[in-house]
Amino acid sequence: MPYTTIIEQNAEEVRQILKAEDYILEHHSNVMMNEVENDDFENVSYEQYQQIKKLKIAKDDWDIPIIFTTMVQFLDTFRTLVIFN
Repeated sequence: MPYTTIIEQNAEEVRQILKAEDYILEHHSNVMMNEVENDDFENVSYEQYQQIKKLKIAKDDWDIPIIFTTMVQFLDTFRTLVIFN
């Protein structure tokens, strides 16, 4: 838990410095993306829907400039790459 808290704090600091939410991805166990995982888009606006879909894609392939993650998530990406290859 302390490591994810540090990740969250660092991600927030970078967001405030860059003032660019779209360039930062947090990928760890504390990130709640229920709408993304369940594709439950009934109660969200179109703008929120676009943001959620973008985050889902970024989470799946890490196609975003700055990523804050744990070592477990990082190593999991290599395991996933081997499965897809």
